[in-house]
Amino acid sequence: MDNKKEHIETNKPASRRWLKWLIALLVVVLLAGGLRLLLKSDWLFDKVRDIAVEQVNAQINGTLAIEEIRGDLLNGFTIYGIKLLDSEQQDIANIDSVSVGYRLISVIRSPHTVDELSLSGAELFVEQQPDSVWNVMKLVDLDEGPEEADPVFWALEKLTLDRVNVHVRSEYLLPDGFLNVQNLNADLTAGMAENGLFATLRSLEFGLEEARLPEPVDVHLAAAAEGNSYTLELLVVNTGRSALTAAAAYEEDLTEPGDDSVTAEAELKPLSWRDIAAYAEDLPLVQDLELELGVSGTMRDLGISLTARAAGLDQIKTETVLSVGESVEIKRLHLLLDGLDAPLLTGLEDTPTLSRAEFISDGSLFVERPEDGSLSGVFTLSGLRLNEYALDQLSLDYSLAEGGLNAEGYLERGGERISLEALATNIMGEMPEWRASVRTTGMNLATWLNDPEFDSDLNMNVLVRGSGIDASAFDLYTELVVSGSRYGDQPFS
Repeated sequence: MDNKKEHIETNKPASRRWLKWLIALLVVVLLAGGLRLLLKSDWLFDKVRDIAVEQVNAQINGTLAIEEIRGDLLNGFTIYGIKLLDSEQQDIANIDSVSVGYRLISVIRSPHTVDELSLSGAELFVEQQPDSVWNVMKLVDLDEGPEEADPVFWALEKLTLDRVNVHVRSEYLLPDGFLNVQNLNADLTAGMAENGLFATLRSLEFGLEEARLPEPVDVHLAAAAEGNSYTLELLVVNTGRSALTAAAAYEEDLTEPGDDSVTAEAELKPLSWRDIAAYAEDLPLVQDLELELGVSGTMRDLGISLTARAAGLDQIKTETVLSVGESVEIKRLHLLLDGLDAPLLTGLEDTPTLSRAEFISDGSLFVERPEDGSLSGVFTLSGLRLNEYALDQLSLDYSLAEGGLNAEGYLERGGERISLEALATNIMGEMPEWRASVRTTGMNLATWLNDPEFDSDLNMNVLVRGSGIDASAFDLYTELVVSGSRYGDQPFS
């Protein structure tokens, strides 16, 4: 009996210890459960909403209102009914909802990562006010920022925009006073890593509405940027009458300035003449165009080509080689025009037709310092017709160097030739000097004027020289010598 009592008394401390641990565990579970419920409670989110609205309104020149916030602070939440007004109580933003999804540990650790951020159903109002300042710029007083701090690395794995409308108003910058971005939808990734900003725009779609086009312009875009590389994977613009497709890539070379590489391709097939007329009413054009643009090379040696075709235009093509650095240098320029039927292309009757024209220029011309340029090339033209007048051929060789221009060539019509020469010095200065001569032998004016009444056989020598450009310092001397055997039936000498 005594042994049994002793055994019971020795087990009491162990039982009490287990009971204490059980109670402690129960308290921890209850606290953890209560905390977990608190993180999802409407009460907590209402408090967070009130504090956030109060803090923001203290910092901006306007008013922010939020209807409610619901979710779970541990992994994400949604903000409903966001309304932002300016200081005059005019709408700047009305947003149905903004949702954030994350893993708490990923947000705390660097790079600070948010899994998903989505904005749905937004009306944004951007207006340039009478003082020319945009309303959104007045929301915050822009002071000089703090000194540069160490970069913060972050990542936004997925940002989606759904049903966003932007209403832009400006009497200063927009010809029609307004521009509306309709039904904008986007899907992208962005962030800041050790090698710089990165972003991938998987898709961007929206419509542009303005007064001069009959229906909104549809825009589709996909792009990416990482480190020193930027890629426009696809751009599609459709007005309902015109269609643009484009792609481009740019890669910056940090080791060797000037070796940044560029490639781009774009097609406008078609480019409606009606769309052009909406912006350039006086442009004489009544045919749709087809355009092709190409860019390739490095900034030291950049090739650009543009080709246009239309009914009434077999082709017009430009090829340019540039060097783009502190200044722009033109290394080569090639212009080619084939098969121009201007009456068909423009709808204007008294306009010319042309079989071919070509301009070739090689050398070096600095756009900012043309006086230092050194170029040489040729200009040719054939098959020019305007009503009853015609020119079979024009050929002109030229050179430009040390501020001087030299040109030599000829005109041909019906087997007859007129020789041309020109010389100019100091052409970029205040007082250029120039001289030109026109010579012909055995010229029949009837051939050039397409009129038999001017039947003749003449020799002509025209000399023109002068200096200056301004009327106050302009000097001109002209000399005309005509000789030959006859003019009509009359002998001429």
